[in-house]
Amino acid sequence: MDVGMAGIGDHRPRPVLIVDDDVETLSAERELLAENGFRVVEARDGNEALRIVQDDPPAVVVLDVQMPGMDGPSFARELRMALRRVPLVILTGVADPRREADRCNAEAYLRKPFDAEQFVEVVRRFELARVAAELRLHPLAVEDAQHGHERPKIDEYEDHYFIVFYAIEAPSPGEIGFHELSIFVARNAIVTVHQGECRARVEVEKRFREGHLATTGLVLHALLDTIVDDYFDVVDQFGERVEFLEAFITTETSTKQTQGPLKELFLVKQDLLRVRKVVSPERDVLQVLVRGDIRELREPGRRAYFQDVYDHVIRVTDEIDTFRDLTSNVIDAYLAAASNRLNEVMKVLTSIATVLLILGVVTSFFGMNFRILPYDTDVVFWLSLVLSAALAGGVALYFHRKGWL
Repeated sequence: MDVGMAGIGDHRPRPVLIVDDDVETLSAERELLAENGFRVVEARDGNEALRIVQDDPPAVVVLDVQMPGMDGPSFARELRMALRRVPLVILTGVADPRREADRCNAEAYLRKPFDAEQFVEVVRRFELARVAAELRLHPLAVEDAQHGHERPKIDEYEDHYFIVFYAIEAPSPGEIGFHELSIFVARNAIVTVHQGECRARVEVEKRFREGHLATTGLVLHALLDTIVDDYFDVVDQFGERVEFLEAFITTETSTKQTQGPLKELFLVKQDLLRVRKVVSPERDVLQVLVRGDIRELREPGRRAYFQDVYDHVIRVTDEIDTFRDLTSNVIDAYLAAASNRLNEVMKVLTSIATVLLILGVVTSFFGMNFRILPYDTDVVFWLSLVLSAALAGGVALYFHRKGWL
């Protein structure tokens, strides 16, 4: 879970402060948090950390208990006097970390050596809790943002709105990824919560820090517009895959050679359905924005921007439906061609069986199942043999002229 906050007038997110005298541990924590999108500041002792707290108040503090000079509990007391609500996470290698966490009045503790995923998750959870307390976000919306797996929607609360939107990426053909983005829209701030890296959010955050997005409406529009623009790249990849598979399946006559592409075509159809289920309800979200129902976004001319995003979503939905119909048509055409090939084979086999039936009638009528023929002369045998050949040849010639053989 990654938490990003854009406060109008404040272009720098609050950092995570790491206080640790172990250089290797400090470096590992800094690199890990930086890789996951956090702004990190660090201190080697408690006195240096207190100076940083005064100049650059942190969102979360990660503290080592055993340090020279000012130890962990002493620093924690000074920290609470300066910043009462900042979450404090203890990272220590002592035998009883719970006791040390109680001494420091910390919200959580982790043992050294720490698990990377657990460490990042704890920091993110407390960062979201701090932001939620600062902006008075509704607990139900915060819970939805933490747990995820929500349908695209927009919920109205007393002094903010909660939006769920999905970024879709296709890093390679046949691979598709969905990134659920939870967006809190307040009067002067936008908070985003998501799992993993979201390219659209990173791009918009860069533009925001450069000062190109001065209002809440501009930030939200830029974020949704970037997400929806990426949909076209995904849909174009679907189109290329469908066209390639269509050309292969319709030109290849070998059933074995077409089994793999046919299976992939079914997978493409399933992926298109998954994308359709995500994109379709997002139209309802954008309709609310177009109508101007959100009071925080009632800026002159802003509705036209969201109308443009809404039109793009409609286009994406139409293209998805087109490619779904095309995949269905290709599958139906393949099954019809396979049925025709089977009918051709059955026609040949039926013709052969009919010819053999003539031979069976002649031979069974003359009793050719005897070891010694019960005739006075061999003429009857040769006559039956010629008759069988003539009838079989005549039937085969008739089938050939009819185009059945």
